[in-house]
Formats: sequence, C-alpha cells, structure tokens
Amino acid sequence: MAVDGYMYLTLFPGLCIFLTVLSCNVLGDGIRSALDPKN
Repeated sequence: MAVDGYMYLTLFPGLCIFLTVLSCNVLGDGIRSALDPKN
C-alpha cells in the first residue's frame, strides 16, 4: 500500500493533521496565558 512508492499519499495528510493539532495547542496556550488572572 503506502510502501509501494506512494509514501507521499500518507505523508502530506499526516503532516497537515500534525500541524493543525500543533497550531491549536499553541493558540490555546496563548489564549490561556492571556486570559489567566493568575499570570
């Protein structure tokens, strides 16, 4: 399947999912630190 020379078919969607989750985490941390009264 993916090892038959079509590695990019799984690499690019996986990379997009990873970047989406990473950006949501960074955005959430930024919002929390901006709105946290203890900070």
